Amino acid sequence: MKSIHKIYFAALTVLIYVASACVDHDYEDRRYQSVDSHGEAQKIISVAVTATGSAEFIAYSIPPSTESSDVILIPVVLNSKDLASEDIHVQMVPALDSLDSYNNANGSSFVMPGDAGTPAFTLVDNGVVTIPAGSSVGYLKIKTVANDYFADQLYAYAYRIQSVQEPGYIISGNHNTGIAAVIGKNQYEGTYASTGTRYNFGSYTDYAGWDDVNDEATGTIVSTAPWSFNSKTFSRGLTTLAIHVANADGGFGYLNATVNPDNTVTIASSPETGVTNLGPLPGKTSTYDPDTKTFTLYYQYINTSGTARIMKDVLVAQF
Repeated sequence: MKSIHKIYFAALTVLIYVASACVDHDYEDRRYQSVDSHGEAQKIISVAVTATGSAEFIAYSIPPSTESSDVILIPVVLNSKDLASEDIHVQMVPALDSLDSYNNANGSSFVMPGDAGTPAFTLVDNGVVTIPAGSSVGYLKIKTVANDYFADQLYAYAYRIQSVQEPGYIISGNHNTGIAAVIGKNQYEGTYASTGTRYNFGSYTDYAGWDDVNDEATGTIVSTAPWSFNSKTFSRGLTTLAIHVANADGGFGYLNATVNPDNTVTIASSPETGVTNLGPLPGKTSTYDPDTKTFTLYYQYINTSGTARIMKDVLVAQF
């Protein structure tokens, strides 16, 4: 089986651990930051994307929208035993070198918007983050349209602290840069319980058809292979889901399932499938049940050894 594309492997790995955008009060009550221990006189300004380590990377999954709205990217905090006694204004600037380093270290291919063809966005307050008096955190925010992030390319914003307007503050030497990925999440994305059966035939001519009464393939079957596992998915568009499926070329891979307005499902091979000839099973209609959030998929392909495979997969949402 072909390996999963690096950018989606990175995104899936991140989203296993980061479900969605962090809630403001999680930072404000200091659950996501530690108090600097350099003494009462030290007032350190740092980013607080992660509570531990130095990766400072977070992924935000955003639902579809055609309207421009605010997206929180990077929290900036005052590390001190006391809350801010004044409004603190922190200038954030792009840090493309940090994004390049992250991509090189993690085998990912995140791109920072800004060039032609990437999502349009506006930095709120021109990138000046305000930590209000009486608080310990402020946020770098953008205005952008969520629908622009539903594509194959994954986008991330990398910014670092350039300066603090008010005197008496020190910029952290270890945590002055943050990277925030913005990933479109459609209504179908989640984890599914996958149960199904693979029917192996010597060729497609050995497949006689589908027995709807017994709900099974018929013909000269060489072998069958039932499965049951948790299937991970990711959005590939507003109505298309890349679904982790069993037995694509003998292992695991992906297919693209597009939910149509009548809740029928169009199946196509995805770049991560592992085979290039995966497609719908003639005579059978794949469907999505919005009430139970269940996909029932019928598809076929020929593996690298020339075996024809007929698949039925029932995926029930666990989210």
